[in-house]
Amino acid sequence: MNEIFSTCDMARLCGVNESTIKRWADSGRLPCVRTPGGHRKFRIRDALSFLSEHGFEGLGLDHETSRSEDEDRHAALIFERNWDGLAGRYLELGLAGSSPNLVQFLFRLVTAGCTLVEICDRVISPALVMLGDRWQAGSVSILEEHLMSAGTIHALARLRETLPQQASNGLLALCTPVEGEQHEIGARMSALLLDRLGWDVRLSVDGTPTPELVRFVKRERPRLLCLSACSSREDGEFLEAARLLRQATLETGTRLAFGGRGTQGDNQVSCDMIGGSMASLESLAGGLAGHRGVGRASR
Repeated sequence: MNEIFSTCDMARLCGVNESTIKRWADSGRLPCVRTPGGHRKFRIRDALSFLSEHGFEGLGLDHETSRSEDEDRHAALIFERNWDGLAGRYLELGLAGSSPNLVQFLFRLVTAGCTLVEICDRVISPALVMLGDRWQAGSVSILEEHLMSAGTIHALARLRETLPQQASNGLLALCTPVEGEQHEIGARMSALLLDRLGWDVRLSVDGTPTPELVRFVKRERPRLLCLSACSSREDGEFLEAARLLRQATLETGTRLAFGGRGTQGDNQVSCDMIGGSMASLESLAGGLAGHRGVGRASR
């Protein structure tokens, strides 16, 4: 193997086209040297360091087929941490109804060093918000919404197999949508995060009735109760449910967290966290357990 890679070599290794390599080199993100004729060359040690740091899977210098423009755009979005672009791309894949493509998409984010919190807060959640907005506008069918939801649930389950898990902290958490909520992805993301942080997590995705939740809290005394709401929750029944749950959690020392778009900006609910992100939940859970956040997957 030569001690110097060409722009073409680097493009093959990273799985992108040559123009992307040139842009990264000219911006200083990818170290290179210039020949007297102005051509970009890349030292092996710099190339290997770059590949390792940014999680690119080398395709081999003997790989003769070039990547599609779509795949190249995907790789560039990941490298540049273009979160808006990544969320939009995730939405496109989800609406297409291909669970394997969503799984591959998230795996590439993990391989590139994105944390679970970043994936949830900056890719999946914004994509779901865009999905909801399109559904409200009538530009997305019920079938497309169901396909994306099912694909995301499957992808989250596969992520659990990839991300590192901290040692058990012996703390119990219950994650569930609020009563009457038909969307479960928020509860599943919370459960995945806490599971990777070493919590003993119980997940209910059917919108457990509030009286059942109160009984569970009083009987099992979990350290954390996480409730999610995607749709707006401003009705009196929700506020009464929140009051009952707050009363139960205060009696047992349980921390109460409300998350999801439906609870943002609601100042009438007494709890330990409301309308928060996965980053907020990670901070709350970490404070209770004395743990750091979920790291990157081992390469």
